[in-house]
Amino acid sequence: MPRAYAATITVDDPLPPDVAIAPLTIRTVAIGVNPKIARRALEKQRADELEYAQLLEDNVPAAPIYSELDGGMNKVFLARFPDRVTLSKRLGLDLAQGALVGELMSMSISYAKRFENSYYRPDTKWAYVIMFDPSQEKKNYSELDERADYFYEAVTSSKGMVSTTPGIGQAYLGAYKDKNDKWFDGGKTYKLTVPPNPPAKQFWSLTIYDTYNRIGIDNKNTDLSSRDEGLRKNPDGSVDLYVGPEAPAGYEKNWLQTNPGKSWFAYFRLYGPLEPYLSRSWKLPDFEDVAQTTGAK
Repeated sequence: MPRAYAATITVDDPLPPDVAIAPLTIRTVAIGVNPKIARRALEKQRADELEYAQLLEDNVPAAPIYSELDGGMNKVFLARFPDRVTLSKRLGLDLAQGALVGELMSMSISYAKRFENSYYRPDTKWAYVIMFDPSQEKKNYSELDERADYFYEAVTSSKGMVSTTPGIGQAYLGAYKDKNDKWFDGGKTYKLTVPPNPPAKQFWSLTIYDTYNRIGIDNKNTDLSSRDEGLRKNPDGSVDLYVGPEAPAGYEKNWLQTNPGKSWFAYFRLYGPLEPYLSRSWKLPDFEDVAQTTGAK
């Protein structure tokens, strides 16, 4: 998606399949929204956002408060828009629509990353979760898109989360699509094979999250790690992990449950990442759709 800062917003990378809806009309900007994107985002606008917009519509005057520093703009504003109530109503509606546009932009920036070098390796779907220095500032600009990318999904950042010193801190990789470039579907079963001897001084973990709420999926367990007792390993030391609505027979300890009709994304963490990860010589395979891999229906 081309970045759009002022006038036109184009969303051209369809998001997960449970987002199909009717097209939107946005009053304040020219916007083209894929009709498969917006319904779920519109529905999930939280009550506090809508309540805030309603309070603004009903109570907040839209004309600027007079200040000696306004250069006379208050008088110009009132002359141009004498009906404060009407303008306030328009402003409240525009804020509600603006919240939706912001939601869609954040989803696109976060789940369909387009930053330079945002993917761990060119032959993988795994992306770096954090694309900024914790200060979120470059010499000549603030990392606004990079900030939206991460903080749409998660909270807090620190130097340790982007450490480049072997054995220190953590490493975060995110997956949003499977090997065949398809968005994760909570009704399907996927397999992830963790190769033997992952480059982690301490341990590794896999966690899955709800795409729209960006919290752990509403099930008993949303995390698997090398610390788990009973984790089934292959003879070569690799580990097959499964994510789907039902556990494959014999892999109950290696399984994370998803909910049909709900999309999800995954974080793979390395605690104390080692040189093979930092140099990107180690490869973490992509998730594979089990039905497509085995031909199962």
